[in-house]
Amino acid sequence: MPVRSTLQTTKSLKPFGEWLDDKIEEWNLREEVQEEVNRLMLQQKIAERRRRLGISQKELARRTGVSQPMVAKFESGRFKNITLHTLVRTARALGAGVKIDLFPLPGHSKNKTVRAGAGGR
Repeated sequence: MPVRSTLQTTKSLKPFGEWLDDKIEEWNLREEVQEEVNRLMLQQKIAERRRRLGISQKELARRTGVSQPMVAKFESGRFKNITLHTLVRTARALGAGVKIDLFPLPGHSKNKTVRAGAGGR
């Protein structure tokens, strides 16, 4: 008897990517997933650029003023919160710049306002 996939909900199998997209929507996780993907892509870009330039993690750490284990954690995705200051120093050490942009979020009405905390006005 053939083994049935746990993702099979009808007579045909749904491709995993479609199933995952459905679950992300169902569980209202689109924003969190996109943030994580963006963070991982940034870490991957830094690691790739460092390797392409032939710079060791130890050398990148020295150039940016952080420890080598911190560079390793960041490149492997285990470090979650790099500061903007450290990101800019890292980019400069790799001969690159940082570009930050603001863009409207899907479904966010231009009439909606978000209140700033005390002193935010």
